[in-house]
Amino acid sequence: MREYVLTLKLPAPLQAAGVVLDVENERWYFDDDHRHKFSFGKYIDAVSDEQHNVSFNSFDLSAEEGENLSSVQKTELKNLLRRYEEEEHYINTGDNPLVSVPPYKMSPSQKELLRIELVDVLEKGFIEKCESPYATPVAQYD
Repeated sequence: MREYVLTLKLPAPLQAAGVVLDVENERWYFDDDHRHKFSFGKYIDAVSDEQHNVSFNSFDLSAEEGENLSSVQKTELKNLLRRYEEEEHYINTGDNPLVSVPPYKMSPSQKELLRIELVDVLEKGFIEKCESPYATPVAQYD
């Protein structure tokens, strides 16, 4: 039986992060830690005629997020984020108890400022509404 090896050229950000793809076992891991492997998690039928419509909200990186990047790197990062915009992350907590922390105490004026800020980032698509038994208080910084 003849064995073939497929070599894939990963995008530069994934190469820089040390990502290794184990295609045969449908897993990936970091090159400095072979013990912790993660499944690909998403299967795409390459021969399907079905079209996948992806909506994208235009965005720009903040100055802090791009201050160490060249314009080419910024473009590559935006394209990478756009490509994986619809990805979701799940954490299996097993039988561990829920973690729920009550909200911090705030004055009515602080609550109103927080409400305005939350509406703003919700409308921009930075966050989304979620109903979950897990809760963490929100903190505002000036």
